[in-house]
Amino acid sequence: MSRIKLLAGVVGLAVVLLVAAIGLLSKPTPAAENSPAAPTPLSVRATSPPAAQASPTPAIPAVQSEADEIVATINGRRISGAEWANAVKLDAAMSRLAGQSAPQPEDTLDRLINESLVLQAGPSARAFTPAEAETRLQTLMRGWQVAEPDLTAVLTEAQLNRDEVLARIQTLLTVEDALQQMAATGIDMNTWLPQARLQAEVGLYQAAPFREPTPAAVAAVSPPAPTPALAISDAPAPPADLPVSPYPQAVAPDFSAETLTGASITLSRLRGKPTLINFWASWCGPCRQELPALQDAYTRYQNDINFVAVNVKEAKNTIQTFAENNGLTFPIVLDLSGRISSQLYQVRGIPTTFFIDSRGVIVERHVGPLNDQSIDSYLLPLLSPAPDTVAAADTPAPPDVPTRTVNPAPDFSLPDAQGLPFNLNETLQDGPVVLVFYRGVT
Repeated sequence: MSRIKLLAGVVGLAVVLLVAAIGLLSKPTPAAENSPAAPTPLSVRATSPPAAQASPTPAIPAVQSEADEIVATINGRRISGAEWANAVKLDAAMSRLAGQSAPQPEDTLDRLINESLVLQAGPSARAFTPAEAETRLQTLMRGWQVAEPDLTAVLTEAQLNRDEVLARIQTLLTVEDALQQMAATGIDMNTWLPQARLQAEVGLYQAAPFREPTPAAVAAVSPPAPTPALAISDAPAPPADLPVSPYPQAVAPDFSAETLTGASITLSRLRGKPTLINFWASWCGPCRQELPALQDAYTRYQNDINFVAVNVKEAKNTIQTFAENNGLTFPIVLDLSGRISSQLYQVRGIPTTFFIDSRGVIVERHVGPLNDQSIDSYLLPLLSPAPDTVAAADTPAPPDVPTRTVNPAPDFSLPDAQGLPFNLNETLQDGPVVLVFYRGVT
């Protein structure tokens, strides 16, 4: 049976909302400039649910030019590649000092987006001085039992200086102040942030470097000759032991939605052929960049692969005009409420694209814009027979379902609410554990 441990006053409310770094600044008692550069989208694949892992220091996102590229926009506010890369290094360094696992780069980018939303929507939070940031740093170091030489060594290894750390702490203190002001007005932060993400215009030009697209034999390769679609009664079913989840090696969540033409599309009825689902909006710069490549792919693959472009929360007439003006002929469905994108598919930002095999199993989840080569590298493997449909000689073998990797929770030791020692790994030996993080009243 699951056990619930209430670890009072250990981690502040901010760590629940904004992930790793703000949690490093929390304590029991409450106490970006826009870049004008044109974005340079890079293709990456998200292979598992985003989560911090007990792993070596994450790869630092590359800054490709002196002018730097834009990696995300939040209601018009831009996050540059330099800002993201520096935040990743700072998160890794501070996590090391705190004895915690460093968050993955995608988690750091996600937190920067959340910080922007808080500062945009919250009351006017005050600016903090370098001296106040230094005071908080000293408090943290005492709590971590870290001496000054240890801090210097970690910062030197990470190619950071003390001023950069203090500047980051100043920003996080401002965010913490905004969160406290919002909570004081009665705002439930546990419900506010998901709603803010749902309503915000978040565009992703680049996501975390989980895995670069593998070189595929896509150059000068044409799709095979069209094959007739299977009737729904003949379509292969997904393996019964796979979960329903918006991540690879899981069954794609089913939905029905209206298209621009007034027809209805139900995802599960598209089984029998692979399916590409793309989440996008006309206001999204990286979405507009990838649309010509998607349209070209649809022209080449439409007889063998289903294309479903899910427009996120825009009016039908707006999308109709946009599609006509840009020569888009692939099916576009309307997600007026954001339910499909935010709830079913947990889309953090757009564009996000899912590649689903003929059984309805998600093979790849791509965050950020696509180009012709990356689309081909995803689609061509999908045209091979799905494991369940491959004929085997004599006795057929069961389909080879890859094992789903689960990221282990970082271990820690703390006193519980009764003052007794609590160690996560030891407790897990007795069964599953549910951790509830909250701010205690002091």
